Amino acid sequence: MKRPTEEQLLNLLKSIESGKVTLILDRVASAEAIEIENGVFNFDTSNKWRVGVYVDYGEFDY
Repeated sequence: MKRPTEEQLLNLLKSIESGKVTLILDRVASAEAIEIENGVFNFDTSNKWRVGVYVDYGEFDY
């Protein structure tokens, strides 16, 4: 699988921020992170991307 370019990632984030792209939490893949409020929260986007967001002790990390 090809890695996304910086431009593609920035466009995705801008589209999410503007509401053009929506996120749906994958509760099954994120179950452990949800339970302990720490770890990778996995999202599927309305434009077919898969995004993992790392939360460190309740705070967005990367």
